[in-house]
Amino acid sequence: MCGFFGSLNYSGEKFDLKSINRALNTLSHRGPDSEGVEKLDNVVFGHKRLAIIDITTDSGKQPVVGQNSLLVFNGMIYNFLEIKKELLKNQNDFKGNSVTEVLAKSLNQWGIRKTLKKIDGMFAFAWFSKKKSELYLVRDPMGEKPLYWAKKNNKIYFSSEMKAFFEISGFSKKPNINRIDEYLYTAKINGSETIYSEINEVEPGSIVTISTLTNSISSNSYFSIEDTFNRESIKKNKVESLKNYLEESVMSRALSDVPLGCLLSGGIDSSIILRFIMQNDLINKINCYNADTKNSKISEFNDANKFVSFLRKKNKYKKINLKTQKINFSSYISLLKESTKFLDEPIPFSNSPNLLGLCKIAQKDGIKVLLSGEGADEILFGYNLRYVSS
Repeated sequence: MCGFFGSLNYSGEKFDLKSINRALNTLSHRGPDSEGVEKLDNVVFGHKRLAIIDITTDSGKQPVVGQNSLLVFNGMIYNFLEIKKELLKNQNDFKGNSVTEVLAKSLNQWGIRKTLKKIDGMFAFAWFSKKKSELYLVRDPMGEKPLYWAKKNNKIYFSSEMKAFFEISGFSKKPNINRIDEYLYTAKINGSETIYSEINEVEPGSIVTISTLTNSISSNSYFSIEDTFNRESIKKNKVESLKNYLEESVMSRALSDVPLGCLLSGGIDSSIILRFIMQNDLINKINCYNADTKNSKISEFNDANKFVSFLRKKNKYKKINLKTQKINFSSYISLLKESTKFLDEPIPFSNSPNLLGLCKIAQKDGIKVLLSGEGADEILFGYNLRYVSS
């Protein structure tokens, strides 16, 4: 997880770098390892980095300054090594082995559209092309990584988190009253609007293009979920196809040059992830984290513990640690307030404070990457009361 903030100035007047740095500093929790601010023509980009891939060279340093471009990036491109091989065939030179360097060279060689057809990952990035005189704000197909933008005083601002905008003079925290009913009903304002009236969201699978020549702003989708799967291959062997997709997804997301851990609830999705990781040769040691409760009727610790015991027998030469945390009411409220501060919005999920508590434990253990499951229960009928009884 990295964070970035930047601005495009239509008028050409000087940037207020003090306010830009203040805004960037609100994102320090997203990237404690390094930082940078760079300017090209009438755009300025700032970045806070969390180093995951290639931590020994400066190839992942951001912003990335090219002869005619500027890039800031947050996320992971799972097939970056394949893309790097393709770029090497075209005589590209690389300083190291970072995802950011691969993305920058891809954009400079192929442009925005062709690059997005090639990359597979979770990401948000801003790329300024001097040749095109355009700024592109891009978000991954599922919207896993956040990206917001706003227009104020003849300038465009963009950020990984909404709180950063309020360090810029003139920005209002006025709520988006016209959509508040939708937020209260679904816990989300859908589309490009947000809970704040002046701030927009880059929608999942979309590109927001800002022209410095015409001052125009447009948003276009580059992704369609209907085109994702090879339907014929799935029809032939549905179970095997699903297994292959799941395993491929898990292993690609386990790429890391730093220690990784696993959030383990004892449910289907997190258990699948841990099983695939341990049956491969990627790692020999892993820490698992479980959020327990004093209410034994809803506690999932026994399920998680039984599964870890099962995996230990299957993987006798690998070390699997299980850590659990029970928090009292006062700790829960404290973590709830902290979660709200990080997310900039009211928390719709009651388990968010528990998740933050586990992340704090993992951070103390030196873990920078945590794998967690989401969604397998819906496709594998993981809830007895919801699926089995019906």
